Amino acid sequence: MIVQCLVWLCIIILPAFTKNSLDDNPKSSFKIITDSLKGSFPYLFVYFVNYLLFVPKFLFVKGRRIWFYLINILLNFGIIGFCIVSILYSSDFQQFEEIIKALPFEEGEKLKGFAFFLSAGFTLVNLILIVIAVGVRYIARWNEQQITIKEEEKQKTQAELTWLRYQLNPHFLFNAMNNISSLTQIDPCRAQEEIARLSDVLRYTLYDAEKPEVTISSEIEFMEQYVGLMKMRCNELSTVNMEFNVPNGDIMIAPLLFISLIENAFKHGINSRKESFVNMDMHLEGRNLVFRCTNSIFEKIGEDRVGSGIGLENVRQRLSLLYPGKHSFNCGISGGEYVAEIIIKDLIINE
Repeated sequence: MIVQCLVWLCIIILPAFTKNSLDDNPKSSFKIITDSLKGSFPYLFVYFVNYLLFVPKFLFVKGRRIWFYLINILLNFGIIGFCIVSILYSSDFQQFEEIIKALPFEEGEKLKGFAFFLSAGFTLVNLILIVIAVGVRYIARWNEQQITIKEEEKQKTQAELTWLRYQLNPHFLFNAMNNISSLTQIDPCRAQEEIARLSDVLRYTLYDAEKPEVTISSEIEFMEQYVGLMKMRCNELSTVNMEFNVPNGDIMIAPLLFISLIENAFKHGINSRKESFVNMDMHLEGRNLVFRCTNSIFEKIGEDRVGSGIGLENVRQRLSLLYPGKHSFNCGISGGEYVAEIIIKDLIINE
């Protein structure tokens, strides 16, 4: 709207600048601008009344479009009549008499011919202004719709991420509480220590994990605490290895991205009666963060088989929302073990 007003302002004052550049007489500028404003007023009225009122209220509303055309036709006739009367009774009408005399009509028809050409000229200019007003309004409407769509997509994405995060938290909390419950009967002192560890984990999920991003160092610390809780189900037949080699701890990532893979690895990779293992590795490859988790396989049946849980689907959805086009996620059986790998690409790394 501001741009349009500036354009019209330039159109109105342009004759004054042109006149001054020709005769170097700035005293006449005000009169020229005033005359230009008077002459431009009908066109200003046609343009802005269409842009601000007729187009949004009639043309954009189904069932009212016919009123847009009818009102503009009546408006055009009204402006033509007003302009013709203003010219005929103007003190400067003598300037038009020469034009009227030069028209190729019979003597009695010259005035009618002048009125005809004048009407056709005003109609053409009004039509052009209406088309421009409609076009500009359509562009403005399209931009507004795009902003609204982007805002709705942003809100939808945030709502989906919030839902996925709340879906995740009770999932690993349920498993941790089951492990501690079993431990209270065997080693109450250690159970208290694990409750304290669980308290740290919950503090992270309730406060830090609510942020859009956290430092990789805090996420690694959380994962180490979480793995400590999960190791409660392990015995001497199980091996758990962690190698988190990320020297720059200030890298920012979305929280709780890797916990579902760790949980899945312990769920399907640890067996209290057979030798089993879970190996976790995180490192940087250039600007890419790589997390890989491998585990032995003790296949379950039905919907609880390896790779079928909601955790992995949760990871896929969160990655697609948080890092669209900047991640890869692969998981499956390879060489007799289950491998899950997440690569987050092009992270901003402050050296």
